[in-house]
Amino acid sequence: MKENGCAPDLNSHNIILNGLARTGGPKRAMEMLTKMKNSKIKPDVVSYNTVLGCLSRAGMFEEAAKLMKEMKARGRGFEYDLITYCSILEAVGKINEDRNVTAF
Repeated sequence: MKENGCAPDLNSHNIILNGLARTGGPKRAMEMLTKMKNSKIKPDVVSYNTVLGCLSRAGMFEEAAKLMKEMKARGRGFEYDLITYCSILEAVGKINEDRNVTAF
């Protein structure tokens, strides 16, 4: 991006994060979130919700719950919203799906 005269910002990072969450899986999404936390461009609620959704789709409830706690600990501006709650409910639903599958 810098080579083309575009300075990366939070929106461009979130777009990349979303792509990684959808195609690279939870590990790649978590790596990108960690990189963002350690860079000048800090993650926002959109960043956290993107990774939370990825973890939820993968059925990784415990990891999703940890991320929610981290999000809450960040304080003001990181309040849970509709997307946050929908993502965690999706993760809970995946737990029930997994239990039903293994019951047979």
